[in-house]
Amino acid sequence: MPEHVDRGDDRWLSTNHLVGFALADADNEAVWCFDVTQPDADGEYPVYYHHYDDQEGRARYVEGGDWEDLANSTPDFPTFAAWLDAMANVFTAPEPPSWFEQLGSPGFYPGL
Repeated sequence: MPEHVDRGDDRWLSTNHLVGFALADADNEAVWCFDVTQPDADGEYPVYYHHYDDQEGRARYVEGGDWEDLANSTPDFPTFAAWLDAMANVFTAPEPPSWFEQLGSPGFYPGL
């Protein structure tokens, strides 16, 4: 998200807490990210799916760090290991899960 974005309420939004580590689509618009502000007790970061065109995305307010939409604050995977296990299962399954075709879509939340 570019700097100085708001929804008309003069509260700036940011996605700087998300650090991408893997593309989620061929168009380079969706990415799997770590939220580097939420390590667990072992230092593991949760994993989120983020699409650049998602209007109801994973943004937080710059001042205070509150989520813009609390409903989007739940990680898609609690750790990288959980994400890796799910992806390994997807790519080795005889049939991909129903959600797999939605990768790359704005507003998609795996909810695995």
